[in-house]
Amino acid sequence: MSTEAIQTVNECVAQFNGALVSRDAKALTELTSAGLSYGHSKGKVEGQESFVNNVVSEGATQFVKIDIADQTTEIVGDNAIVRHTFKAETSKNGKVGALEIRNMMLWQNAGGSWVLIARQAFSV
Repeated sequence: MSTEAIQTVNECVAQFNGALVSRDAKALTELTSAGLSYGHSKGKVEGQESFVNNVVSEGATQFVKIDIADQTTEIVGDNAIVRHTFKAETSKNGKVGALEIRNMMLWQNAGGSWVLIARQAFSV
């Protein structure tokens, strides 16, 4: 696929991160597959419903700001493999925090729209 496909996937990643910050359940659901496998850096794995519910639930860690660095995107057939460093300012119950991890995300072109089918985070 073309550089246009890479640009589109990168835009989806940015939209996804924006939806994490804004806690937008509708956008997160639209950007992810019903069969999502969402792996956290501490080993917890969630499906689409539990992932979205946890992002928007009261008392959950909130992303205040997300910065992405060193992102690479490779198109392989109808899939895109995205890797990056994910740095975030967080807040939980009024306590400010910071997070720095690496992510590998697998996006799939499903009927002309890119959806996240898998994500695995790991500590830096």
